[in-house]
Amino acid sequence: MHAEDNRQHIDLILTVHPAGTPDDQVPPGDILDKEHCRLVIRWPGRDAQREGAVAQRETDAVPEGV
Repeated sequence: MHAEDNRQHIDLILTVHPAGTPDDQVPPGDILDKEHCRLVIRWPGRDAQREGAVAQRETDAVPEGV
């Protein structure tokens, strides 16, 4: 990898919010709900829509303690 290749990358923005934080209190983005928190992933050029956005609910699929 060359240093100039870095210009091709996009920095993601990840924010973590307590579980149960209402949708209107988290920034727009792709939401991943976990047992103890809500992860919101955003990046330039991707416009996530609050209404009809796909929110992954994985708390039942994650083994306990993860």
